[in-house]
Amino acid sequence: MRCVTNLLTVPCQFSPLTSPSMDSLDMRTGETIYENTKTKVAVIPSPLQPKISGISGAYNKGLWRRCFLVAAVCLGLMCLLLMAGIIGLYVTYANADVTWAALEMKVQNLTAKLMVNMDKVSAMERHIAALETRNNVSQVAFSVSLGNPRNYGPFSNNGTMVYKNVFINSGGAYNPGTGVFTAPVRGVYFFIHSGHSLSMGVVGLWLMKNGVQVVSIFNLIRAFSRRYETGSNSVSLALEVGDQVYIQLYPYTWFFDDSTSNITFTGQLLFTL
Repeated sequence: MRCVTNLLTVPCQFSPLTSPSMDSLDMRTGETIYENTKTKVAVIPSPLQPKISGISGAYNKGLWRRCFLVAAVCLGLMCLLLMAGIIGLYVTYANADVTWAALEMKVQNLTAKLMVNMDKVSAMERHIAALETRNNVSQVAFSVSLGNPRNYGPFSNNGTMVYKNVFINSGGAYNPGTGVFTAPVRGVYFFIHSGHSLSMGVVGLWLMKNGVQVVSIFNLIRAFSRRYETGSNSVSLALEVGDQVYIQLYPYTWFFDDSTSNITFTGQLLFTL
């Protein structure tokens, strides 16, 4: 029979007639003493027991230490991952801000280039319009005659000559209903006019600009002379847009014209200013 004490088994001898009973426990040594009627048996713990207990405690301490280290490493890794995520988000948002700023700068540059191109297009349109206008107004020219074979005058007041027979009226600046030429563009114009009459009558024609006499044709009476006489005069004028040029008859003078168109009025644009 064996007795088990403090995790160790040792042989025990008891009387076959009696069963062992724990009589006392030695408090100093921790020995369990069994007594019977004949014999006292002391069960002494094995000397290996303290060593096993120390090994078990050291193992438990190492286990807790390893668990703590594993937990600390895991926590550190989690912190590193969290920091990496935060840094990644910061970098992402920073890059997004930089990208957005770059896009705004590109939009501003494109807008500025568009405005410059629009200004260039507007300038080109104005240039084309000016060329078209110059091309149109460069063809300003007219030539007219009285177109009615008869004596005209004399009158007590000066009157505007209305030349109804139109040879050419390029640009439409001459009005055959009023006899007035209106400058369509600022420039230098050349004008010439002529008069025809019998020598026995006085003829006088004024070339007028905006109501002011510029040049004239004048023929005095020749006594006892009956022949036809013709006179002419010409001038170049700088005109502004809307200036008017026309021919007026002197008071108490007269002239004569026939189908040969002896009395004419001609003008044309030389160049623009």
